[in-house]
Amino acid sequence: MTSSLNQKGYTLVEMLIAMFLLVVGFLSVCLVLWACTTSGRFSRDMTTAANLGQDMLERAGSIKYEDLPETSGFEAYPEPFGDRSLAAAAFEARQWRISSASGMKIITARISWRKEGVRKTRDFTMVRRSDY
Repeated sequence: MTSSLNQKGYTLVEMLIAMFLLVVGFLSVCLVLWACTTSGRFSRDMTTAANLGQDMLERAGSIKYEDLPETSGFEAYPEPFGDRSLAAAAFEARQWRISSASGMKIITARISWRKEGVRKTRDFTMVRRSDY
């Protein structure tokens, strides 16, 4: 019997190392995709909250200064919202607070929603003078 020392091909150890490197590469790609998805959801929530808060402040800005009711704390926003999108439906609380300070009214819009069981809240503030 002759032994052939010039065998062509890969050893089992080389194959295991190559498979390990491929798995590490695929897991890295999966982690990047997961991070992009999470970042996209966060961006969508922040954009929707900003749009709803801006809409509330613009509506409050269209009310005459004298007709803006002063509130003792955050109260439910009285007007119905025109945004009926699926993203806006997740935002459960839309409140406002109006306080007076030296000829100005400070209007704060609060948008709240739940994300993975945790309540998230963003506040948006506008100052309005009596001569505008």
